[in-house]
Amino acid sequence: MKNSDPNQLSLFELLKLRDPRLSDREAVRVICEQLLVESGVVAPVNVGLLASMRGIVRIEEHPQVHAGMLVHQPDGMVAHIRSGDSPARRRFTILHEAGHTLLPGYIETMHYRCAGPRTLEEQLCDVAASELLFPRQSFRRDLAATGFGNEAASFLAEQYEASMEATAVRSVDLWPDAALLLVLQRAHKPADAGQGQVGDQPVPEL
Repeated sequence: MKNSDPNQLSLFELLKLRDPRLSDREAVRVICEQLLVESGVVAPVNVGLLASMRGIVRIEEHPQVHAGMLVHQPDGMVAHIRSGDSPARRRFTILHEAGHTLLPGYIETMHYRCAGPRTLEEQLCDVAASELLFPRQSFRRDLAATGFGNEAASFLAEQYEASMEATAVRSVDLWPDAALLLVLQRAHKPADAGQGQVGDQPVPEL
């Protein structure tokens, strides 16, 4: 599934040409399901293997501002991951960077995973990371077995070697009934008052 020729269409573009009815999210989902089948991985997925299948030759940890960035070097693409992040967060970031390789223009541009306004591309890379980190079929089965709530999300986060927040988001996405995720964080400034933030770190509420 590797596409290293900048003159070729990306996997995303090729799939959208074949089936223009697919939404952008659906197209990313289909590509990720294909990649999971080809890799043969099971949860907790081998993120290094999945990244290598997308042409990422190395994963390096650095003390950097951005959570992740995809750097093009003579021997191939290198994912730079923020060393200060937790192992679970780094796993998601690696797959987010691999998600860039599915989309148009990844050869010509350096890509970052960072906070702030989320472009469509960044959102689609998060979709890719979630689809790869939590394979849809197995996660749905495990979610049905554990049930829905904070305790279940904590258990699944451990099983999938993922952060609590990413697991909670995926649980809400795949739960068959309507569900809501609240992330609470402490407000340190008067201007933050009344914005639903409690606690030093984001804590998902299911």
